Amino acid sequence: MGRIYTATSDIASFTSGDICEINAPSDAVVLLHSFHVGAQTETDDSSVVVLARAGSSGSGGGAITANPMEVGDAAFGGTVEEANSTPAGTLTTLGRYRFSTLAGVDVIFTPETRPVVSPSARIVLLMEDALTSTTLEWTATFEEIGG
Repeated sequence: MGRIYTATSDIASFTSGDICEINAPSDAVVLLHSFHVGAQTETDDSSVVVLARAGSSGSGGGAITANPMEVGDAAFGGTVEEANSTPAGTLTTLGRYRFSTLAGVDVIFTPETRPVVSPSARIVLLMEDALTSTTLEWTATFEEIGG
């Protein structure tokens, strides 16, 4: 078993595009265990959250620190970004999840279905359709093996 990390944040005035991008380090693989997307709103709006492998990284967003779940574990060897204004490119869709701002969406993968991010590769969560501007909350839990 590798080291488990969580990354979480909220994006003010979010309407559409990349929610978060997890970039694996060059010497390790990353397994996505779960993710949550929700909104701080009382307005009913919906879209589709897409989970995809990305051939190229997005840009223009913010860096997020992934925190180890075990005290004393090393820092995550890769990077996590959120709200890239230039989206990740060449997407291979792995899943589509209907999202309601009132309910949010929680996805927990079984061990057999956890997406694997190869060394130096990336995985991205993005909003397919535009939402009414809202503060979007997200959390991703993942494991780094190697490094």
